[in-house]
Amino acid sequence: MRILLLTLLLWIAAPVYAFQVQPMVAELAPMGKQAQRNMRIVNIEDTPLTVEVSAKNLVINSQGEEQLTNNDSDFLILPMTAVIPPGQAQTIVVRYIGEPALAASKAYRIVIDQVALPNQTQSSVGMALSFRTLFNVAPEDAKADLAITDIRSDEKAWQVNISNSGNKYIRLIKTKWILQQGEEQRIVQGPALSAALQTSFIPPNSARVIGFTPPPGFKAETTKVRIEPLSN
Repeated sequence: MRILLLTLLLWIAAPVYAFQVQPMVAELAPMGKQAQRNMRIVNIEDTPLTVEVSAKNLVINSQGEEQLTNNDSDFLILPMTAVIPPGQAQTIVVRYIGEPALAASKAYRIVIDQVALPNQTQSSVGMALSFRTLFNVAPEDAKADLAITDIRSDEKAWQVNISNSGNKYIRLIKTKWILQQGEEQRIVQGPALSAALQTSFIPPNSARVIGFTPPPGFKAETTKVRIEPLSN
């Protein structure tokens, strides 16, 4: 997730770098029309841009560390390589063609790498960028099922152990956290929740330890926390 945040920050804070990608996050169905998504890559430089697009399996352990492995069979990507003229955009078709009868959602990174043209050197194209988008393939009616199993505090934040026993991933920035300490209740969601979370993505049938910065005055040992998904 840190790499994704870094590329997002580079895009937002330094738009002079090479290109932009949309969307950065997407959900696909295992089959049918919703199994396909178009990506848009915009070359915002004054020189041609060459990109290569590939798919990676995404596995996240309980500490939030990513493991990526190549996957050349679950997606049809057209084109996989493109040369985009200055100021122009390229549409990339991404279609899931893997197992249609998924029992649970699967997460992937669709990676867009900037590469040098045959007559260019690395120095001539500047700092090559790599955008790692998050694509989730989820079966129909799949749902996340969250439970908090433990909350501990350190000097800077709470360490919240969250399990997802459902068959769908959850992005915590799409939830609201209801904190109850005695008679005082606080709901944390939206930008405030995004700022409070150190990580956000929990795959199905897994558990994560999530760093969370609580509102002032709320203590881990005396606060009851409930997490509810936001309605779409």
